[in-house]
Amino acid sequence: MSLYEWKLQWQQWWQSLSVKDQRALWILAAVLGLAVLYFAVWLPSETAKQQAQQRLQVAQTKWHWLNEQLPKLSAPAAQLPAQKLKDVNGLLQYVQAQLRQLNLYPQLDQMETRNQKLIVSFKSVESPRLFRWLSQQERQGLVATSVDIQPIKTGVVSAQLIFEVPK
Repeated sequence: MSLYEWKLQWQQWWQSLSVKDQRALWILAAVLGLAVLYFAVWLPSETAKQQAQQRLQVAQTKWHWLNEQLPKLSAPAAQLPAQKLKDVNGLLQYVQAQLRQLNLYPQLDQMETRNQKLIVSFKSVESPRLFRWLSQQERQGLVATSVDIQPIKTGVVSAQLIFEVPK
């Protein structure tokens, strides 16, 4: 069947309907057309809009949090007491005081000095406390030049840290 024949059959069928039926079919076609527009175009675009708004809110929340963190990062780091750390003995006293402050001194195994270096050893120390202490030292400007940490069991490590006299 050709397109022309199909069109003629369609017209004949349409003409055979009453005016009332034709009007009802036009209304049905309009309602179906609106339903297709709603479900195929508007609903997906509205859903995408809502998802984009949610992503925007998450991004804005992260942006505000990052902006709050910026002053903390740009704040000048605490300075080490330079007068105390001019030699290895001053470094030794400073590290001992810092270990006592976080109650790590009892867990200390050995502390010795060699050539302007301080070697701090722990046979068994709670890892969260050790890392908290190391982080605090780093924030104050004292960074270990060598760190050897071996796990013993969950939450417990052995460690050897080497600090040098700051120049």
